[in-house]
Amino acid sequence: MWQVGADRRQLEMDFSGLELLGWGQPEGRIERVAEPLWTRAVVLCHDDQRWVYVCAELCFITQSIHDGVRSLLAERGLPLEARELVLSATHTHSGPAGYAHELFYNLSNPGHSVDVYNCVVSTLTDTIQAAFQSLEPGTVWLNRGEIPIDEPVAFNRAVPSFLRNVDAPTIDALRPETATNRDLTVLRIDGESGPRAAICWFAVHNTSVHYDNRALHGDNKGVAAALLESFAADTLERPGFVGIFAQGACGDVTPNYRPSDRGFTIGHCDDDFASAQFHGEIQARYALPLFQERGEALHGLNTHARYLDFDGAPVDPQFAAGRSHQTTGYARYGLGVVEGTAEGPGPLWRAQVVRRTLVGAVALYNRVRTKMTGLADDVYGPMYPFLDAGLGASGKALGLFSMRARWIPGFIDPVVKAVQHMDAAGANIDRPWTPSVQPLHITHIGHFALVSMPCEPTTTAGRRVAQTVRESLGVTCVQVGGYSNAYHGYVTTNEEYQVQSYEGAHTVFGQWTLAAYQTALSALAIEMQRPVAERDAEDVQPHRYTAEQMGRRAHVGTPPTRNWG
Repeated sequence: MWQVGADRRQLEMDFSGLELLGWGQPEGRIERVAEPLWTRAVVLCHDDQRWVYVCAELCFITQSIHDGVRSLLAERGLPLEARELVLSATHTHSGPAGYAHELFYNLSNPGHSVDVYNCVVSTLTDTIQAAFQSLEPGTVWLNRGEIPIDEPVAFNRAVPSFLRNVDAPTIDALRPETATNRDLTVLRIDGESGPRAAICWFAVHNTSVHYDNRALHGDNKGVAAALLESFAADTLERPGFVGIFAQGACGDVTPNYRPSDRGFTIGHCDDDFASAQFHGEIQARYALPLFQERGEALHGLNTHARYLDFDGAPVDPQFAAGRSHQTTGYARYGLGVVEGTAEGPGPLWRAQVVRRTLVGAVALYNRVRTKMTGLADDVYGPMYPFLDAGLGASGKALGLFSMRARWIPGFIDPVVKAVQHMDAAGANIDRPWTPSVQPLHITHIGHFALVSMPCEPTTTAGRRVAQTVRESLGVTCVQVGGYSNAYHGYVTTNEEYQVQSYEGAHTVFGQWTLAAYQTALSALAIEMQRPVAERDAEDVQPHRYTAEQMGRRAHVGTPPTRNWG
């Protein structure tokens, strides 16, 4: 018998002056509220098992947020194990920065804001607690469909990389919408009193609203959620209904496909808010009949979680084209990160030849070295390094210079100035700027499994992960969900990685990152078939920062506008 509960709450705080997290543009500052941001929670209990799924209208979740929520819940007498809690984000780029503990994700803010962190943690905790307080007997249903190709809702922004995959389907290269996963998964949760909630997964970036709007907004996912909730309130007379539109494997999928005179691609409408409405309406329109049909009733609940250290994570040869002894490495960003994408261009967007030339030179060097020494490609393959984030300030920028950036005048760039300020404040910038230890999570309900990943898998990477878990767990339906429980960037396939465009350059643990995920998730799926008491104890944990350490990384106010890029 199921016990089900749900609730939603607004993130209520004045976020003015903070960076719009996701665009990496220091001049993109919050000035107003176009739409308030929401957190939504669903609680499912079955026999002695519990599962809490939360979706927040934020850019991503951090380990510090996950830790903070569990800690506050425990203080309130509601302790949850890591395997019982999935915190996910819609990946809106129109939400606040500052809540991360990791240095890299606060650089263009710049700094950590304890107020934002406390707001996010307390709101998520309040939402979860209220969902538990609303528990009642219920039923869980699963239905799946798709959004047709002719609906202009999702487009692949990296088609040349997509086509490199050995398992790439036949597509029309001039129609980037054909290089996307159009699957739509709907989990419906009913209580004795009627419909309580729905969780809908569809893969498309939540980036209809660009940084030049300077406004808080839940973007197309937020619009879709609000539409489903309005339908439930008006038609079903369920005003407390919770509608969640969560992310799938959308690393290379965007709603933006038209050039504009603003310097980047935009969505269906010239006005970004209208585009968010348009793309959200499509998702809601196709989710609604799947919700109303209910689908198949699900029974049984099983969850499992593990941490994986990607600084040297092993790779099973079956996921590495038969190659043995492959591993991942510490976090390193490639030069393509500075290039950006068509919807969010970076300083090198109009100088892509620089990245291509340097990546080609590294690839040639690797081939010559392999022929001369017999050594295989290293962890990072053809990546030309931009930042050795996993080594902290002891790493190199551009493979040449100290990341302390003391040699660069602070007025050149606000990010450089932020690094210098935190270094002078004793923020210990020698520690890794991004974490290598990342959480893995699988939720198993009936014949359905949700794989929650702390990253942005591309379309093909997500499909391969789903296939791996499907075979290892013995289920028929697998949904991959990104931006969950923590964050480290993108995950491309090995073939896509070789191009080293934005997504590959942001696959920070090297060319075998996806293979390491498949190796670990396969083991996790097999282990979770054992009773909870017989599973192996956790043997690795992420680094946690103290309040005193975070005080030395405090938000220092709005920086000057970047004068390049």
